[in-house]
Amino acid sequence: MSKWKRVWVLGFTVLLGIASGTSQSQDKTAQSQAGANPTNPPVQVSVQDAALKDAAQKGIPMTVVSNVSDETSVEAVLIPASLARRIFGKEVANNYAVIELIVSNRDSKAALIVQSVFLDYSQWLLSGLSNNLPKAPSLEKTQKENQPWQVASVESRLVRGELLDAQQWTARNWTIRALTAIGSVAAGFQFPFSADVSKGIAAFNGVVVPGVSTLWPDGTVNQLNRISDVGFQTNKVIPKQASDIMVAFFPIDRFLTPTFRKMFLQNPAGFFVPGELINEPKTHEQISGLLLPMAQQLDSSINSENDLKAAVLKAFLECGSSETSSSQGKTGGNTSSASTQQQSPEEAKLCKIQQLFTRISLNSVRVVIGGVMTVDQSAVPATIYGVNFADGNTNPVIWNTTGVERDGTITGLYLSGGTPYVVDETGAPIDGIAIDSVADTSNDTQLAFKMTVSKCIPSSTKVFFVVAKQPDTTTTSGGGAKGQSSAASNKKAVTGLPSTPYQFPMQAYQCPTDSQGTANQGGSTSSSTPPTTPASAGQPKK
Repeated sequence: MSKWKRVWVLGFTVLLGIASGTSQSQDKTAQSQAGANPTNPPVQVSVQDAALKDAAQKGIPMTVVSNVSDETSVEAVLIPASLARRIFGKEVANNYAVIELIVSNRDSKAALIVQSVFLDYSQWLLSGLSNNLPKAPSLEKTQKENQPWQVASVESRLVRGELLDAQQWTARNWTIRALTAIGSVAAGFQFPFSADVSKGIAAFNGVVVPGVSTLWPDGTVNQLNRISDVGFQTNKVIPKQASDIMVAFFPIDRFLTPTFRKMFLQNPAGFFVPGELINEPKTHEQISGLLLPMAQQLDSSINSENDLKAAVLKAFLECGSSETSSSQGKTGGNTSSASTQQQSPEEAKLCKIQQLFTRISLNSVRVVIGGVMTVDQSAVPATIYGVNFADGNTNPVIWNTTGVERDGTITGLYLSGGTPYVVDETGAPIDGIAIDSVADTSNDTQLAFKMTVSKCIPSSTKVFFVVAKQPDTTTTSGGGAKGQSSAASNKKAVTGLPSTPYQFPMQAYQCPTDSQGTANQGGSTSSSTPPTTPASAGQPKK
């Protein structure tokens, strides 16, 4: 390459570099100016901020003070195995501790959603738990561990599936299937025999087998239905100021060994009042054989069953009788370390024996429910953000063309279960407008509707949309209940809990004239009283 060509190439490269640097400098300057100028932020951020601000202004401020522990009560009763066998079947009674719960919700505004039911045996002496459990390894943010002292109830759908599988193997169903099989086999080999044998086989299949089936009915079907009706299911709703029952099923093999399991199924009361078991003639030998070794570890002077009975009786009568432990005796004998140090050695032994019997009882096992309080949306007025018609909000045919069904959507909050109305500035339904909600395509934030006008609505009419809700009525989960309409031909007043009226912007148009040249116009009735709006709702938009 010649000398002049090399100089030309070098100069051209330098010019490209200068041009590139100038372009980048201009881009950075523009970006810095945009960032420094608060009146000209990026468009996307501006739209999001405006949407959030608008939603905050239109939303209904609510103060949540309800919680499960303060507003609910739970009563539990253990259903003995003999009774559970008749109600839920032998399969369930032999494998589950069946506990009926009466859950009451005293809150006047919120419903209770029961999400879990479990046994807490952290204070049970036979649980083997202590305060010196090794520290569990840390978990990731996407993980959550269970608690080792909690036994969750089996969900009713699983219990039902287990009983359904066991149904075909019950003694009754075995017998019916065996008789049916015998009759079927006999019918297949009746040709070598006489007609009397054939008649006998036919009578066996047509009379004996159905008769046995009628005499020995299958109760499993009713037991399955009971599990479906009252068995614990997640997310069960207890309405405000109401109560309901549910039955929890806890696997016995999860917390009882074979010997204790057998005792629990035969004498469940003994696990709640173990003092009875050691004095019960039929069970004292068995329970004494279990408790005597434990009591001897606390008091070496206990050598026989009679010594154990005397020590237990003396422990419950004398432990906590002194002033130093009287306050602790009211809590079941759980004396503090300070009072224990002031007790005599004899009284300390008695109190430990008392604690042994108190904490070995199933009274130290608690049944706990978990859940959340949620506001009953039927008691919260709806909030309307906007109304949109499929034909377009500016299309005059919506209001001046009669007999045509128009599709539309109301957007907002708490719209589920609402009934739409079209009213004037006085709150009275506008004559000539029929509007009905569409439940299938509605939800909490969108209420679909169909509207038909039977008269032309003058463009000078002030049109307001209102969504009213009926408290304490059952509606479909999708939105407004099907069939809830506000046909103006009946001039039904707005009933229920109304929303703040939303004014629909009307466009200028002319109503068509009839054959006599008179404008066919609808009108608004003003004889009805305006709907009552919540105190926090504000005035209609002008």
